[in-house]
Amino acid sequence: MQPTAQEQLEFLQKIQLILEAGNFTSTYKFALLLALSNLSIRNGSDNHHTLILSYEEIAEQFIEQYWKQSLPFEYVNQENFILQQNTGPQIVVIQNIQKLMLNFPTLSQAIKSAEGQKIIKKTAKTIKDYPARFLQKIEGHNLNFLYDWHENHAYIQLKPNIMYCLRQFSGIIRQLVQQSWADFIRRLPKNKDILRGQQDIQVFLFDEQRTSLKKVNDIYMELQDHRCFYCQKKIHGTAEVDHFIPWSYYQQDTIHNFVIADRKCNGAKNNFLADTSFLIRWLARNQKYGQEIHTASKNIGIVSNQKVSENIAQWAYQRAINNQSPIWIPPKKFITLDHQQTLYHLFE
Repeated sequence: MQPTAQEQLEFLQKIQLILEAGNFTSTYKFALLLALSNLSIRNGSDNHHTLILSYEEIAEQFIEQYWKQSLPFEYVNQENFILQQNTGPQIVVIQNIQKLMLNFPTLSQAIKSAEGQKIIKKTAKTIKDYPARFLQKIEGHNLNFLYDWHENHAYIQLKPNIMYCLRQFSGIIRQLVQQSWADFIRRLPKNKDILRGQQDIQVFLFDEQRTSLKKVNDIYMELQDHRCFYCQKKIHGTAEVDHFIPWSYYQQDTIHNFVIADRKCNGAKNNFLADTSFLIRWLARNQKYGQEIHTASKNIGIVSNQKVSENIAQWAYQRAINNQSPIWIPPKKFITLDHQQTLYHLFE
């Protein structure tokens, strides 16, 4: 059972209302909306049920989102300039991440550390007390369409149909939120004079980091016997690291999502999902080598969670079925999957 077309439209209208008419003094509310969408994909399914998300789960998402944004913005003349994210002093999450960065070079190491876990607990309290409490308030009126806020709860419980809408419209939500987030940062007085019309801050804020992909290449070249994941031919030239579920679908890296491809196949696949025969191959590879991949990735700094990777894949392919999105078949063919098809049996 799914929400009606009218209910889905009302959901999008209210998201837009939050972004256009909500009171924003920091970027926390933007981060919360993205976290709810990401976690609905990671932990949820395409039905009308509710979903319970702990504040600590949400806090970990905050650390992932703000990690890159805690680095100096290198495209201006001022050295070590950190983009301001608040109308007042810099947000506490940025300050805490910078402390973590002194001792832990990668996100995954920081999150797993005892110090990182303490910061996650502190961030969870901040999220509960501020953005979660006030996200849905517009000019004193509480829309209360996403969840009900409770002072004594350590979690958010999404209302019926909200999980489905967050999953179905994740791409639209991401685009709206990221644009609003970047615009908010540009307007802050401490950023405005230094940025002076910089248009590329959205790339800095949200695009992936590629610093660890050489190590990813080393892991998968060995596992794939130096063969392209798609055409299975030996790679004699440059091997390229490909997001099996494209970055355009889900903008957080997980180590089990990567494959190695030759330049021709990687270029042809681009930002499309590959045919379901490759999904079956990808699932089988992770089933066979999942623990080996996890062990080899410990010092790379990319989140390693095989189940999360599979949940994201299941969501992406089911979304492609629902939306009749093009699916790539080598070398240059594109099809749409049967609208009645379901892939849940592959993930059991």
